[in-house]
Amino acid sequence: MDSSLHPDWLSTDDEDIVPVRSKAGEKETGVPVDARLVSRKPAAIVGITMVLLLGLSFFGGLQTLTGQLTGSNVVVHITESGMVPASIHVEQGTTVQWINDHSDPQILESRDLCNDAGECLFTPTIFPGDNVEFTVTKDIAAGNYTYGSVTHTELMGQVTVETAQSAPSGIGSMEHTVLDELARVAEEVVADDLPAQRTAAVLPSTQPTMAQENVEVPTAETAPVPTQNVQKQSIPTNTNTVAGRTAHTGAPSEVPLAQQGYKPFTQPQTGPSTWVAAVLLLVSISILTWRTRRTVA
Repeated sequence: MDSSLHPDWLSTDDEDIVPVRSKAGEKETGVPVDARLVSRKPAAIVGITMVLLLGLSFFGGLQTLTGQLTGSNVVVHITESGMVPASIHVEQGTTVQWINDHSDPQILESRDLCNDAGECLFTPTIFPGDNVEFTVTKDIAAGNYTYGSVTHTELMGQVTVETAQSAPSGIGSMEHTVLDELARVAEEVVADDLPAQRTAAVLPSTQPTMAQENVEVPTAETAPVPTQNVQKQSIPTNTNTVAGRTAHTGAPSEVPLAQQGYKPFTQPQTGPSTWVAAVLLLVSISILTWRTRRTVA
């Protein structure tokens, strides 16, 4: 037995026999029969939504930056020879600054450059070297206005107010594109979960019915003509007289027209873009969460 050992093997008297252990075979693991695959569509939809929202925020930031760069003040110098420049063109919301380069103090006044509250241009005393500012608010209608100096009536100037330019069309189209994309993604997610027959029941039919085809559209010849006299309706009557006879026998030559009220030139730049995007985002996240839980369950 000793001859079968290696020459360099050193054996001792108290050594123990090392037991031989066989390696347990690995059990093959497979996909369970009742397992359900997890769709990658929710993750893709979340990624697309985040990219679109980041793009919308980026373009909105650029729009704000552009407005700050182009919204500089208009400066007018009051000199011995007159206003320099004598005529200026400003938009609603622009601030006009007058600098007194004249040797005498000046007070500028305008009787027609007024807002809806009746507050017109009337500056405090502008001493030589000082300046004063006046903001053309949104409620000042577009048009040509004149102003002048109270102390020196020969110093006159003109201000042409123009309506504020609207935001670039690219920003609005970008917002509509983002909102349309979010709505389309939400519709796809809901449509994938609904059965075919339920989807067909929810979607309205686009085919016109026979009743709609046979509807006769009234024309100018067949339309009913009111028989009441508009001129008589506009004549005032005295309710205290017997039988409600008219207060006078004469009739106006023409129907009096209603007095036209003030119409604003522009509306404030407001819109549902911000809160609509937030609502659509919350709806998309809720739908994605519900779909993911349903897929994993």
